[in-house]
Amino acid sequence: MRNYTGEPIELQVRRTFGGHVEFVSSLDAKNHDYQTVEYTATVPSGERTDLKYELVEHFGRNQKQSRVEVIER
Repeated sequence: MRNYTGEPIELQVRRTFGGHVEFVSSLDAKNHDYQTVEYTATVPSGERTDLKYELVEHFGRNQKQSRVEVIER
């Protein structure tokens, strides 16, 4: 994410994932509901910020529930 303005901006992102998913990230993330992750970030003025996360999807016998689990690094 890039900020071309002269002031820092606050981002609030909500992403929906289907199935049994582990959301692994150092972002300030939390569950909005059982399938949706919400995270926030601040992008300083004139700079670029990477919003990196890792998804681990479980299928077949490994799939326990159809929900998203947030794991912080």
